[in-house]
Amino acid sequence: MPYQAIPGGSIDRWLAWETPDLSGGWIWAPRLWVEHSGWVDAADDVLVLCDPWWDLRGDAEDESVVREALTQELAREVKPGHPLSGSPVEVLARCGGCDDVVVGVGVGDRWAIVHLTYATNEWPPWPKATLFNSPREIAAAASVHQH
Repeated sequence: MPYQAIPGGSIDRWLAWETPDLSGGWIWAPRLWVEHSGWVDAADDVLVLCDPWWDLRGDAEDESVVREALTQELAREVKPGHPLSGSPVEVLARCGGCDDVVVGVGVGDRWAIVHLTYATNEWPPWPKATLFNSPREIAAAASVHQH
């Protein structure tokens, strides 16, 4: 089955979109282009994001600077009573079109899309957080993300 590759956040990973469905659109396929390996099926435990999401899991200095700034902002905004309060979080990606971030929650068994507010006096339920149980769930939500 032919695939259309689109950037997936780094030069060595590409997402695949399957051939058009009957409506003429492209449908998401859990396949991943990995440099030196070719097309592979994306496992349920592999988080794969496409544009407009910026993958921040790399070792590049600019990624670590952005990741640290977003982690500090998230820590400042999450107050007692928030679903993420008291849980260790790791910023994994940010949306290039809005203030949303993807975070790993706990020991890697949950994930969330969090809408940062950059406000100083917000209380739960802000920042808005939508929790997911698998990388596949969050990738599906991120692929239809609205700004």
